Amino acid sequence: MYTYRLGRFLINIGATLFLRIRVSNIENIPDEGPAILAANHQSFLDPPLVGARASRILSFMARDTLFKVPLLKTILPKVNSFPVKRGAADVSSFKQSLRILKAGGALVLFAEGTRTETGKIADLQPGVIGLARKANAPIVLVAIEGAFEAWPRTKKLPRPRRVWLDYGEPIYPAAFEGLDNKEAAIMLTRMLRDQHNQLRIRAGSQPFEYANTQPAADAEN
Repeated sequence: MYTYRLGRFLINIGATLFLRIRVSNIENIPDEGPAILAANHQSFLDPPLVGARASRILSFMARDTLFKVPLLKTILPKVNSFPVKRGAADVSSFKQSLRILKAGGALVLFAEGTRTETGKIADLQPGVIGLARKANAPIVLVAIEGAFEAWPRTKKLPRPRRVWLDYGEPIYPAAFEGLDNKEAAIMLTRMLRDQHNQLRIRAGSQPFEYANTQPAADAEN
């Protein structure tokens, strides 16, 4: 875990100096046992920022194409990252996620499936609900604000911008009793959007407006 801890130390320095990061309610991450940290996806900065201030070791889902980049394919496994195919139900990544959670680990994922193009939060995929149910793991919603302005997908390099992160209270699978995975994903989407809008207000930005949430596209259930 030397590489992981060193990376976390260096990211904290960079996030403090370059992004003036502001983190709230990180104590909501359970100290032990399985947990899913489900964050909105604003930029490539998101994965390291979600884990930078966490006291426990986290595992990360990462887009499979990143493992084809020469430097990253060496580094990513050393910082507890494993590949997931985007745009399709990836059985192998689901099983790997389940193994991590059943071993008592904490997993970071981005349930929208891809980075935002507008800053808004897209419908969350129902696979996160299926994963939580099978592992009996709570979901901690993580709202990220400012990373989109710091490094939108249209830019090749990041820019200095202030970034805020807020960690919600753990949501246990019992909260979705009576709902199927798609219905529960709609509920979770609304909760994350509300949390993100509250963070935008704290950051001095106008909250986003959304139409009624529709069922997310089919994913691993």
